[in-house]
Amino acid sequence: MDITSATDTAFGSFRTLWNWRFLAWALTVRDIKLRYKQTVLSFGIIILRPLLSAVIMAFVLGSVANLSTGDIPIFVFGFVGSIIWFYFSYALSNSAMSLLKESDTISKVHVPHFIPVLAGTLSTYVDFLVSFVVLVAYLLVSGFVPGWTIILAPVIALGTPLTVLAYSLFLAPLTGLFRDFRELTNLILQFLLFLTPVYYPFDKVPALFQPVLALNPALWVIELFRASVLGQMTCDPFWIWVSLGSTLVCCLIGIRFFRALDRVLIDFL
Repeated sequence: MDITSATDTAFGSFRTLWNWRFLAWALTVRDIKLRYKQTVLSFGIIILRPLLSAVIMAFVLGSVANLSTGDIPIFVFGFVGSIIWFYFSYALSNSAMSLLKESDTISKVHVPHFIPVLAGTLSTYVDFLVSFVVLVAYLLVSGFVPGWTIILAPVIALGTPLTVLAYSLFLAPLTGLFRDFRELTNLILQFLLFLTPVYYPFDKVPALFQPVLALNPALWVIELFRASVLGQMTCDPFWIWVSLGSTLVCCLIGIRFFRALDRVLIDFL
């Protein structure tokens, strides 16, 4: 089977993608095992990163900038946002680098190149679950009892891979062709952190800039996740639909972009 035709067929039919689900699952499981094999600090780092980020941003935005998050303590607001944000950022970094990481497999086995990109968005869900358990424990201990909608949070978080693909369908093939594009992923994440309402409420953004920020594919999953945990959203539902629509459009364009570069990828991996 020709590699290009295999990839084209995979993109052209959901049935074909379904047929490759076992490979995607195998790559996901292998990535999880490699990440936690013979490690001591992995779980600690997973927990400390969002926790420390929330502490620092709560100090900067709350004490220095006097930013208000309404009835929700600014640390709790930021901690919830950082949990889903770090899931998104880990998944994007992993997915963008997936073709390079799987270059040996891709060069030897005729599989759709999209599969490693997809698997790269899934393996970090375990990291998210660990952080989410800590978040729930903290909320209960601190006396902030979430509503029943919190049970929807892990389900909403499953939309993160779709959000990640809106970016990684562009970044993964570019990183495969040009190695220095891996730095572009880090740069994009740095910009997105400030363009996404992770640590600040969306309704605090001036109305003039809200339509621009709503085009960010990461907005809808972060807002819905936080709403499921805290019981309130910081933006109008209209902007959620705008963000979701932007995600779908980016994915559709990304698929065409990926297919265009996929024809020459094998010569560079």
